[in-house]
Amino acid sequence: MNLYTLISVILLLGCFIPLLIWFFFGKEPRIGYKAEYERDTPTDDPPAIVNAICGPGFSKNIGEPDMDGFKATIMDLINRKYLLVIDKSDTKEEDKDDAGELCLIYLKVNPDNDYSNLKIFENDVINFLKSFEHDGFISLDKICEDLINNNTAKLFRESYHHWKNDIHNKVLTDDVLKKIFDKKGDIYEDIFGGLGLIIAIIIFITAAIYLPGVSLILYSSIILGIVAIGALTIPQRIEGHWTTNGEEYDAKWHNFKKYVHNSNLIKEYPPESIEIWNKYLIYATALGIEEPVLKAMELNVPKEQLKTSEVYMFNYYGGYKLLKSSLDVGMTTINQNIRETRL
Repeated sequence: MNLYTLISVILLLGCFIPLLIWFFFGKEPRIGYKAEYERDTPTDDPPAIVNAICGPGFSKNIGEPDMDGFKATIMDLINRKYLLVIDKSDTKEEDKDDAGELCLIYLKVNPDNDYSNLKIFENDVINFLKSFEHDGFISLDKICEDLINNNTAKLFRESYHHWKNDIHNKVLTDDVLKKIFDKKGDIYEDIFGGLGLIIAIIIFITAAIYLPGVSLILYSSIILGIVAIGALTIPQRIEGHWTTNGEEYDAKWHNFKKYVHNSNLIKEYPPESIEIWNKYLIYATALGIEEPVLKAMELNVPKEQLKTSEVYMFNYYGGYKLLKSSLDVGMTTINQNIRETRL
């Protein structure tokens, strides 16, 4: 075996390093939990925390909340009466918006509650909404209109990142996350990916310039480069692994998600009160599956009870859709600004 063949073999053997990293650091622990579904919320953690750990998105990092968690936090604050849902369907003509359409749903910060009891990231949400307050009311229509503006969109981005950072720095710190998820494999994969890509590029350029006739090294370096890029893009959930506690936590919330998403299950074993339905809807939002719960509520809960649920009424009058639309507009405006700046 000559030197060139040896180098090629070493490069190709290096391509198996990610598999070895997964074998030693990516396998999930075995747990004794065997339930098929959860009929109640497995923990009392705030919905933003559940979203950060078990939220939708296979490529999402463990411990990183997203927009579903932000929306679920607003709904949780409504349910706990820190935010009031105001129905202004009987509003006067002068209360119409600039487009001449009647705004039915407003939010109002409840002045009677003690906000010092809230967690820091919950107060972040309150402060974000208060920045759009006018005459004591918060119009979701107005938020949507304002977020088209570049400066307002930037403020929203800052508020959103501040909310995410407070969850990470104050609640789901690195020390807390270590008890839930071991990301050593993710770190090692990234190290391999970075070094492997650099080595592949150097060898490819060197071989192309000085060893044009040695195609085996060229092909080996290309393969290593592809594997290295793959190692850099593999989701954290594959490269790392849950701890025993984290695996059980995720499994229970996965089974709760399976229960509320299954219309037959929830019809056979419905919640016993509107308060529990409210909780289901909030956590389903955090997990990205609010629509099935809304439909189940409409099918299984008497209308008189539904009208007592501000969380449901917020959704019924389009508050959730307006909120989602507003936040989507803000993110779209931000992304457009970034693209325009780069161009």
